[in-house]
Amino acid sequence: MSRRLQHFMSLLILCCCTWSMASTAEQIGSATVRIGVSASKTGELSEVSNLMLRGMQMWIEDVNERGALLGQQVELVVRDDASSPEAAAQAYRALLAEGVKLFVSPYSSAMTLRVQEALGNADYAMISVASAPEIWQGNDPRVFGLYTPAD
Repeated sequence: MSRRLQHFMSLLILCCCTWSMASTAEQIGSATVRIGVSASKTGELSEVSNLMLRGMQMWIEDVNERGALLGQQVELVVRDDASSPEAAAQAYRALLAEGVKLFVSPYSSAMTLRVQEALGNADYAMISVASAPEIWQGNDPRVFGLYTPAD
C-alpha cells in the first residue's frame, strides 16, 4: 500500500472519528458512514480525478470487507463535478442536503475553494486533497489537509 494511500486512510479515519463524536444521536445510530465526494467524470481533470476516486472505492471495499469502520459500513456517495468549480459547489450542496456531513474535497484547489464557499457555515468535515494556500487561510477547523500547502 502506498504512503499516500496510508495517509489518506489515516486522515479519513480521523475525520470519521471527529464526525462521529460531533454527530447527533440519530446519525450515530445510523448503520452506514456516508462519505461524499465529487469526481471529475468528464472534463480536463477526469483522468486524475477518476484515479483518486478508484483509490477511495478500493479503500471502502477493503474497510467493509474487514468488518466496517467504527462498527459501521462505509458508503461513498459520488457526484460528477465535470471539472467545474460551480458544478462541484452544486454537488456538495446537494450531498449536504441529502444528509452527508463527511466529505473528501474535489481534486482541484479551485474547486475546493468554491466548495468551501458554497458550504458556508454548514455542519460538515472535509478532507482536502487540494493544496492551495488559500484553502488554509481561514483556519477552518472543519477542513483537514491530506497534503502540505503548496506555498
